[in-house]
Amino acid sequence: MKKSIITTIILTVLLASGYYFWNKTTAKNETQTIDNAISDSTKNHESEVDTAFLKSVFELDDSYDYNSDSLLTQGEDNTAGLGKDEFAGQTRINIALIGLDGRMGATTGHADANHILSIMPDIGKIQIISIPRDTYVDCGYDDTTHLNKLTVYYMAAGRQSYLQKLAEIAKLPSIPYYIEFGFSQAMGMMSLFGYKSTETLQVLRSRKSFAIGDYQRVYNQAQFVKQLMVRHYNTLTGTFQPVFINGILVLVKTNMKNSEITNIFSNLEQNNFTASPENISIKIRPSLKANYKVFDFSNPEMIVQMKKQLGLDKIAKRDTSAFTPTDFTKYLENKLSKIIIAATKDTLKNPQLTINKLKPTYEQKIWLQFDNDSLRNLYSKKMSDLLQTAYLRRKDTLSANRVKVAYIAEQDLFTKSKVQ
Repeated sequence: MKKSIITTIILTVLLASGYYFWNKTTAKNETQTIDNAISDSTKNHESEVDTAFLKSVFELDDSYDYNSDSLLTQGEDNTAGLGKDEFAGQTRINIALIGLDGRMGATTGHADANHILSIMPDIGKIQIISIPRDTYVDCGYDDTTHLNKLTVYYMAAGRQSYLQKLAEIAKLPSIPYYIEFGFSQAMGMMSLFGYKSTETLQVLRSRKSFAIGDYQRVYNQAQFVKQLMVRHYNTLTGTFQPVFINGILVLVKTNMKNSEITNIFSNLEQNNFTASPENISIKIRPSLKANYKVFDFSNPEMIVQMKKQLGLDKIAKRDTSAFTPTDFTKYLENKLSKIIIAATKDTLKNPQLTINKLKPTYEQKIWLQFDNDSLRNLYSKKMSDLLQTAYLRRKDTLSANRVKVAYIAEQDLFTKSKVQ
């Protein structure tokens, strides 16, 4: 029954991805200047805006003092930042959790979520290793460009080199597995667990309130993952276990198989993993010795309270660098409708062009940004049906079937298994 813990891990990690930067990425080109090769920008016109949490991803200039007593603080963790690892030498299965910040229709992006699930099935432990996005990594640029950092390295060097660099920073021999996701999948998973995605993203994105800045932020994200695992793994067992596993695996990009997941957690179960929440620990790399504050992220209502204490609404209103749709739901409907209409026109004469137009948006699961279940289901079906038709006209039955299976798994996940 407890084998489904892996599902909770995947789900909650997606929930913990509320730290996406509003980055404008462009392909690396030798004829371009370095600044144009990979650039960060928060100045976009209305036609370029595509996220539901636009204001929540900016660098919020917080002023809340967490050194004072707070009902939200559950204590401090003085071990996460230590260089010494009490589990050194243990047999591990390492899974990189990569949150990409690609904009609507983009095929790549910066790696702004950099976490590792280091699973030790022989002793029934899981270590969450978290790495700040701006950790220095040589990407081949002049240091004056400020582009030599982990978040850029993924796009500059590719996934495999990124995984090797991640292992080096985390002091692990290798990281053979990965799970990639974008902000739309994150928002969908937040909805699944009853969280308000925008508020949760704002809270987990905040860093300037803390003396240790980004280190506390990544610790917050890891703590969020841990608390969600502890709170929800009992709800993800029994009859709907296959629904959760299949649903999540079609939403993310991963090289893991269902059978591998099952074997890992079968071994964890045999070694008493679920006996204590302390079997899940957090480690920050590069190490920074500090007393990391532990906040209560387990309850969605606490997220709302924390957002109010941070004053994030007032802070966001002071940011005039970006356009925010008055009615985001309507805005997103218009965006997706235009894509669908344009792709439909090509279905009969040029089904490959339909596929080319739909595939980037389809793979990002943009419809998961809808808070409304009916709208999410409607646009999921529209895009899936159209893509299936285009593949069938190309006589590519294998790809058509994959889209069909993915649609069914997603619908089962959200209609049968939504956590109340």
